[in-house]
Amino acid sequence: MKSKRNIIALTILTCIIMTGWTWDKDIASSIIYEIPTISGEIDTDGKLTEQSWSDAFIIKEFYKTEDGSPTSINARVLVLYDGENLLLGFDLPAMVSENEPKPCFLSDELDLRRVANLTITIDPEHQHGVYYKFVIDPQGRRQDLRVDDESWTMPWTSGTAQEDGRLFAEVSIPVNKLSEQTLAGSFWGFNISFSETAGNETYHSTPMDIKTMDAENFGHLLFTGTLANNQIKELRSSLPGIHKSWTRVPYPKWEVYMILSRHLPANNKGATNWYLFWGPVVPRSYLQHFHRMC
Repeated sequence: MKSKRNIIALTILTCIIMTGWTWDKDIASSIIYEIPTISGEIDTDGKLTEQSWSDAFIIKEFYKTEDGSPTSINARVLVLYDGENLLLGFDLPAMVSENEPKPCFLSDELDLRRVANLTITIDPEHQHGVYYKFVIDPQGRRQDLRVDDESWTMPWTSGTAQEDGRLFAEVSIPVNKLSEQTLAGSFWGFNISFSETAGNETYHSTPMDIKTMDAENFGHLLFTGTLANNQIKELRSSLPGIHKSWTRVPYPKWEVYMILSRHLPANNKGATNWYLFWGPVVPRSYLQHFHRMC
């Protein structure tokens, strides 16, 4: 359950009226993962022993966050859909946590973004707007976020195991909690990121550097369902055109907020922190949460 803390929020500026703009994402539009639908079950124990994984789409190409360049790191991500859940299996280099994660400000979860972690990022319905993060650390602890709103949560399951210098994980995410869209023939934005150790190299399944980590640059899941090969081929060929002609107008304005956060334990002594947010989604959800508590 998400816990509440005493926080004071102050909106200091609302600015930047958004107008339509076009963009060209040739690299992103070429990354399409065709996700098969299976009838078998996956037990999310982190062992990857189920026969169904042999039918999975396998992601083996990864890129460095530092500059977006390809890497030869030995890693695999397996992806399936069982009609209700997006299923992911991971075979990655073992991760080492150099630091213990600190508590989140808006929930009773630990903030796993600052330690070695595996992060699944999903942009349902391929809208290039709101996206969701599912984060796991080497100990199997979990965190979920709506963009970077740590007060958001949903049910999902995972299991991890480390053996012989490898990290194995299985994850099940119920898609109906993210979208009511019919999935067969649908594109969803998708990215995987993971780090070997906290503060060291981080890798993505999409060639993004630190300045371009945004839903517009994610790769894509294509749920194939019972589609014929010619239908799948036509869908794949349509994606570059969709990207080139796409105009972003989902949000009327972006806002800048400065938030004062003060933790007040029983002795009324706590740390004070200032945070600056700029964006269309996260600040509003943060402030709604703050206003309920003030």
